[in-house]
Amino acid sequence: MDLVPAVLVGAALSSLATFPLAWPFQATGHDLALLALRGLVQLAIPCVLVVYCARVLKAPEVALLGLLEVIFGILLAWAGAGERPAPAVLMGWRAGDRRVRFQ
Repeated sequence: MDLVPAVLVGAALSSLATFPLAWPFQATGHDLALLALRGLVQLAIPCVLVVYCARVLKAPEVALLGLLEVIFGILLAWAGAGERPAPAVLMGWRAGDRRVRFQ
């Protein structure tokens, strides 16, 4: 079963749902190009890759990749954008939480 069209439908529905929040629309052509590139690189390509990988990988492997996305997101923000994560983020705590909770 090909689920790639489902990714397209989900993207279209989320765009329609968030469009009223963008009003009044004041983005320039350059801004729209950057947003389109960001949407393609950060959303479209990864979603399609997950759909394709789910065909050949076992369910635990796909779940592990989904969980690793959180870790890699923090590391990429740290290394790529120079954002320094708070110590609580590195420890896996929520803001203001003094004890470690395993879920």
